[in-house]
Amino acid sequence: MNSSHLRLYGLVALALLHGCATNVSMTDAERTKLKGTNGPIQTLLYTSLGSNGLAVTTYSTAMTGLGAAYLSVKNGKEWTQEHNIPHPMIGVRDRFVGKLKSDLGVYSFKNLDPTLDIGEESPEKLKERLGNSMVLDFTGTYRVIYYIASASKYHMYFNGRARLIRLDDRKIMWVGNCRTDIEDPDNKPGIDDLSANRATLLKQWLGLGAAECSKQLTDQFFGRST
Repeated sequence: MNSSHLRLYGLVALALLHGCATNVSMTDAERTKLKGTNGPIQTLLYTSLGSNGLAVTTYSTAMTGLGAAYLSVKNGKEWTQEHNIPHPMIGVRDRFVGKLKSDLGVYSFKNLDPTLDIGEESPEKLKERLGNSMVLDFTGTYRVIYYIASASKYHMYFNGRARLIRLDDRKIMWVGNCRTDIEDPDNKPGIDDLSANRATLLKQWLGLGAAECSKQLTDQFFGRST
């Protein structure tokens, strides 16, 4: 495994840890002040060396031992390219921003494109790149994996994290995390079912994960859950 492979493995592991990061809450007063933000809140998504966070772990992949994590990400990257799978956090971002507009009355947002590498996520590096703006960023991991009791059948873990950062003083004002398990307990699709028809079923699962993730993040942002 060369240095590029090791870095990809390390960054994906880092992204996985983000899903367990400590939440940071906002007060009602802090949320209200967002209405007076100067300029648009810039939203951005992260990747890791071109990987959007999708990992596909088959039984044979898992049996490779220490190389399993790298191969899982490699599988996910190949599926993403072959089946033109959009960044899963796009759906989370769009739903979350929609709720900020409808429920908080904050309307000015600017989606930044292209994505940034996860290595650029520190407030200091974001400030160097974006100046004294407000940033709302999203990252996540989405792992298709076999059932332990049935190695030919699959489900998916969808994990996400969002942050609101004030770059003028590099303050992380809010952090939310989401996690959900997407499955079809009646049919339990195989790996070929998930990749069939340009991965139609997998894209549906990613959409379900994005909807649930966005709901969890919205509830955390407005203090309805911790």
